[in-house]
Amino acid sequence: MVQEETKQEEMAIDSATGASTAVTDDSEEDFAVLLRQEAAGGGRLQPGQKVRAQVIAISGDAVYIDLGGKSEGTIDKSEFIDDEGVVRVQEGDTVEAFFVSVQGGVRRLTTRIRGYSTVSLAGIRDAFEAELPVTGKVKGELKGGFEVNVGGVRCFCPYSQIDFRNAKTGAEYVGETFAFKVLEYGEDGKNIVLSRRALLEEQRQAETERLKASLEVGMELQGKIRSVQKFGLFVDLGGVDGLVPASEIGWSRTENLKEQFEVGQDVTVKVVGIDWEKNRLTLSLKALLADPWEDIEQKYPVDSKVTGTVVRLAPFGA
Repeated sequence: MVQEETKQEEMAIDSATGASTAVTDDSEEDFAVLLRQEAAGGGRLQPGQKVRAQVIAISGDAVYIDLGGKSEGTIDKSEFIDDEGVVRVQEGDTVEAFFVSVQGGVRRLTTRIRGYSTVSLAGIRDAFEAELPVTGKVKGELKGGFEVNVGGVRCFCPYSQIDFRNAKTGAEYVGETFAFKVLEYGEDGKNIVLSRRALLEEQRQAETERLKASLEVGMELQGKIRSVQKFGLFVDLGGVDGLVPASEIGWSRTENLKEQFEVGQDVTVKVVGIDWEKNRLTLSLKALLADPWEDIEQKYPVDSKVTGTVVRLAPFGA
């Protein structure tokens, strides 16, 4: 009798434990469902409420998204079509959308904020965070800069950021498509500032580093005069500037360099000095000219008589 009662008690405990486990499992499943519904924006949606949901189908003029709890929502496919007519989402993508209303038993949502698709805004935001370039078309001029269209989103590029030089007129840029760096992304896409100059400077810096690594003393290079000064010429070698000192212009003295050279003039120079620690690159035009003193003894032997013109007087002679 005692053994039978004990056995009945053990069976009752096992039954209670099993029931408790079943309840716990059911509760965990229900809780997991609730979490999924909450994450997807399940339950009763309020107009304007934002949800993140997965695209489950694209059919006809609609994109269907999973709102959790076996409920779906639809977004007009036109919101995902770019200027080239390409649909920019596919099944499995996650999108951000805003609930609008229920029409005919169907939950209608939109990706557009102030007329802009959240897909486009998310792309610009991601590019900003990852410091990646975006492609935009210059649509026109605004006060202080340019309106740039990036994936249908209206952005702003200041005059000072469109090129190396500060553009006073934008005629040459309007209608052109360029790569831009996103300098600012604020107020959920209300304030997007772009820069083309930042990318140009990064490109120039990369070219400069490559050129620096390849330069050696004795090399002869083609360059373009960038600036003419009293003390010499600054020559652009395609990303790196070098200086031709006045003493390296030629074998004869040049009083006014601006009379002989001009900005933009193409020249051939020889590298005669490199000091990257001081960021100095010394070039020479004279080194490419024949040395007039090499055969001076043959031209003017000792005790020979010559005729010349006085070109300069100095305390030590003429």
